[in-house]
Amino acid sequence: MNFVKILLFSVAIAIIFIGCQTEKKSPILDEVITKDNISKLTGKISSDKTFSREEIDLFATSLARMVINKDTVIGKTIAQIMDKERELMRNNSMTNLSSSLARFEILQNHQFKYIGLIPKDDAQEPMDIIVYEMTNTSDKEIRNIAGSLQFRNPLNQAVIKLYNLNTADLLKDQTIKPKETKKFAYPFRHDNANVRDSIMRISKNLHALWTPSTIEYSDGTVIKLPEETK
Repeated sequence: MNFVKILLFSVAIAIIFIGCQTEKKSPILDEVITKDNISKLTGKISSDKTFSREEIDLFATSLARMVINKDTVIGKTIAQIMDKERELMRNNSMTNLSSSLARFEILQNHQFKYIGLIPKDDAQEPMDIIVYEMTNTSDKEIRNIAGSLQFRNPLNQAVIKLYNLNTADLLKDQTIKPKETKKFAYPFRHDNANVRDSIMRISKNLHALWTPSTIEYSDGTVIKLPEETK
């Protein structure tokens, strides 16, 4: 019995010791950067084994970004600079997560099928009609699905043509009901002087890539991919 108590006590002490070792942080983190000490930081950090490799990478990344943005590091502690970088990285990660979740939800709630391109030259101006099908795989009526349809060369994946499809333009006041499939014919002006337009009519083996960006339901719910910042 005494042996068991001693063993448990030893384990507890070991856990506390390891925890203290893990939580130990470098005193350099609280050092304020000045014009006089900035050149000495490399040596200090190099000799301080409690300043982890992850912290070194984070500090270097934050300094590089601040130089590009012409932000000053003078008067700030190393910890403050790193905390600002952590916040920026978290915000970027949340933006990526939001975009991924929105893209996943949009893709889960519809199916797109490209049917073909129909030339129409008997109108006042020549047109290329993009024919496609949309299937509502959600449990709500869909008012609109918008996105881009790219056509690529199968040999080098070069983009030949991109069409922006806004299905609401064709639906008007109608909706796509749950489990319903509707066929659409979206007209685009054909330019005889445009080589890419000619390729679209001649080529039969281009890869069609549908990239949805927005889905809107009849109840007013809108799922939209975040706009990319430039």
